[in-house]
Amino acid sequence: MTSKLLRYLLFGLVLVCTGGRAAALQVVTEDYPPFSQVQPDGRVTGFSIELVRSLLARAGLVTEPQVMPWARAFAQAQSGPDVLIFSMARLPEREALFNWVAPLTETNLCLFSWRGRIRPLASLEAARGLQIATVNGDAGERILVEQGFVIGRDLQSSAHYSLNLEKLRAGRVDLWIANRAMVNHMARQAGYDPRRDLVQVYCAPPYTLYLAASLGTSPEVLARLRAAFATLQQDGTLAELQRRWL
Repeated sequence: MTSKLLRYLLFGLVLVCTGGRAAALQVVTEDYPPFSQVQPDGRVTGFSIELVRSLLARAGLVTEPQVMPWARAFAQAQSGPDVLIFSMARLPEREALFNWVAPLTETNLCLFSWRGRIRPLASLEAARGLQIATVNGDAGERILVEQGFVIGRDLQSSAHYSLNLEKLRAGRVDLWIANRAMVNHMARQAGYDPRRDLVQVYCAPPYTLYLAASLGTSPEVLARLRAAFATLQQDGTLAELQRRWL
């Protein structure tokens, strides 16, 4: 028996033995371009979407990511076992709430102003007194809240990132906290020039976006996902997706 045939047989046996649990696995994310985005025709694409789909396929897990507001996805991933969530910043307050499966990519959060309105800031503290657009429950909002900024007073929290771009353009907020890759993508989609129209006035240190799993998720599923991620790194798939999307 060839080694290739043996691998196929063993893979089939894994699917038979774990099919019930795999079928019950849920995968949730948000509309967060270019990491995950819903196209006008309903297709879901993006860097993290393609990466997680490849990861699930190699791990033998048959399920499809569901896109929903971040606060709902976050709550769902805490509601019980067998829920995967991405692309999530690994913040200290979240450390014990999830199993951290795989680091998808590194990014950083910046404060953006519309051109000509706000000068570069020396620190995050210098943003006090300004109105900042955030998204409900996301990493940017959590970081600002930890630094003493208050939702409803300093922070205008929205359900979707696209709302914040328009708030900033219309002058309803002074700043928008987001990552550069997303800002570039969304600005171009809306017909703006991201390098001319959106000015980066302050950036926080970089951090990593993860695929995480709810507590109680099968250790075998976690192990299969981590092993599959290692193959994506080794064969260049991860690097190719980063070049194409980011």
